Amino acid sequence: MSRIQILNQQELKEFERVPHLKYNEKAYSFSLPKLLLDIALSFQNDSYFLAFTLLFGYFKITHKFSDDIFYNENNIDFIISTKQSC
Repeated sequence: MSRIQILNQQELKEFERVPHLKYNEKAYSFSLPKLLLDIALSFQNDSYFLAFTLLFGYFKITHKFSDDIFYNENNIDFIISTKQSC
């Protein structure tokens, strides 16, 4: 029985690509609601806070979860800089 290929390799790569966001899109995507922010700030270390915020922001934009290898370095820097102001 053959498998149906819905997306070719290029389309699959595009589908899984993390979106490149402008500053105002980052501010919207990675802003946690007050309740989630309080919980995230109580995590054991900053890596957990960063991963949670990235997952939340990407899900907010794309409605799907992304693997951490696809995280954009600019988004990580943005979250780190905004966390310091909390």
